[in-house]
Amino acid sequence: MPTLKCKRGGRSVSFSILDCTLRDGGYYTNWDFKPHVVDAYFSAIKRLPVQYVEVGYRSPPKKGYLGQYFYLNNNTLQSCKKKIRSDQELAIMLNYKDINEKNIHILMSDLKDIVSLIRFACPPDQISKCVEYCKIIKSFGVKTAINIMYLSDYINTLETFEPLIDTHNIVDYISLVDSYGSVFPEQVENIFRSITSFLKQPVGFHGHDNLSLAFANSLAAIRGGAKIIDSTILGMGRGAGNLKTELIGVYHNSVNSSINEYCEISQCLNVFKELKLEHQWGDNLAYMISGCENLPQAKVMDWLGTNRYEVQSIVEALIVDDKIKKYDESSYTILKDLSLDSCNAVIIGGGNSVNEFSESIRQFITITKTPVIYSSMKYLNLFKDLNVHQFVCLSGQEINKFDIYELNDSGQLNALNFVCLPPPRFNGSVPNFGRIYQVNSSVNSDLKLNKLGEILDVSPLHMALEVAKNININKLYLVGFDGYANATPVQQGYAKDVQNAINNAISIDSKWCKSIVALTPTLYEINQQSIFQFLQVNVNEKF
Repeated sequence: MPTLKCKRGGRSVSFSILDCTLRDGGYYTNWDFKPHVVDAYFSAIKRLPVQYVEVGYRSPPKKGYLGQYFYLNNNTLQSCKKKIRSDQELAIMLNYKDINEKNIHILMSDLKDIVSLIRFACPPDQISKCVEYCKIIKSFGVKTAINIMYLSDYINTLETFEPLIDTHNIVDYISLVDSYGSVFPEQVENIFRSITSFLKQPVGFHGHDNLSLAFANSLAAIRGGAKIIDSTILGMGRGAGNLKTELIGVYHNSVNSSINEYCEISQCLNVFKELKLEHQWGDNLAYMISGCENLPQAKVMDWLGTNRYEVQSIVEALIVDDKIKKYDESSYTILKDLSLDSCNAVIIGGGNSVNEFSESIRQFITITKTPVIYSSMKYLNLFKDLNVHQFVCLSGQEINKFDIYELNDSGQLNALNFVCLPPPRFNGSVPNFGRIYQVNSSVNSDLKLNKLGEILDVSPLHMALEVAKNININKLYLVGFDGYANATPVQQGYAKDVQNAINNAISIDSKWCKSIVALTPTLYEINQQSIFQFLQVNVNEKF
């Protein structure tokens, strides 16, 4: 067994490494990894002092697409097992929230003699139930472990661990997970010294690197008695990432005076550096603040991914401290019953097709005098000079992109209609020029909304459709809603927002079923026509 013996400070402590790159890194790749990435990974893992190799999840079916290493089948697991050393052990994870006494038997049915260890991701208040699941898994002859999430929430509460007393014959080890990346070395060492004094099974540590303390906290855990340390290649993992496997491996060499084959490891790092450039995991200001403020980095990551809010606003909204929350409570004229010349409108999205077909779009709008609704400000410069009613949706903090889009004609800008959501809003979300309207409050009940703290969050197309409804539009033409081929996980989130907005609009008002039409190429499930069919003859005769 490749255990590491630390002799720093005159004290000898043995611990094992569990690498969970393919499992934790899947949050960025949707648990799909290209063959050359997998090959480079296993070539490195075979040469590192890693005891357990956790390769992903088994899970009952979930909505949306999740890849090969989320739904691990027997063939994939057999392939992984062949790629590790004979003294290394294969591990997978189950999500406690997705498991019940029926599906756990199905998920376990073909794992014996392939998987050595199954871990549960478990909230601290569900440990007792998780122990019951571990009993079932043990009956299949597989070792079990419980990853107890949210360490910062219970770091001073030893009562959390009472359900684990005398369970060492059921739960082979537990791991404390610094979910928010917010604990410090002294705290870590203290909690490990405390719980290892009364728990009989080994205790491990999974650190996040929000405060660049994943390595320091792991060493503190070892000093306190930790026997297993989690890590990933190049720290790949959700949000700020994890302890780097290569770093703990180098540390192993320094305390054991041993030499590893660095060539394969270096080649693997080069492959993962390309992944990091694509997916951008690692610490940043938002994750540093979330670590210091004990905020869930998953929420910070998700809100940043919408690209609708600034870091400062996200953090302030998630902090549970009303003293620092100063929102814009202003109310504006309700947008309704405007006298328009057309019962049709064009919604302009952010896809590249707007640039590609900009002249045709201008011609269509000019001839038909169709009002324009911008779901974002990205292409406002292309059409703001047109003499038609124009409405700019202020979803999130869209107005803060004003300078990016170089909207510098004050006369044209003052003629625009800017539309915001009801209060409260983040300060600075509404411009000091143009005409400001507020969508009818029916948006609160008609659409399924998220909230960022107390702030209503509406996706750009949701907002545009609500504007169309408020001004009594009967038919909508969408341009620039291209969709994404081979979408990244972030792009999949954007695409889901768009499709959900379309589906919701149709489910709320059946008239939209045939009245929302894309005029430029799109991958969304929506009625399609070509903008050019309207331009080949007198377009007014087509309405």
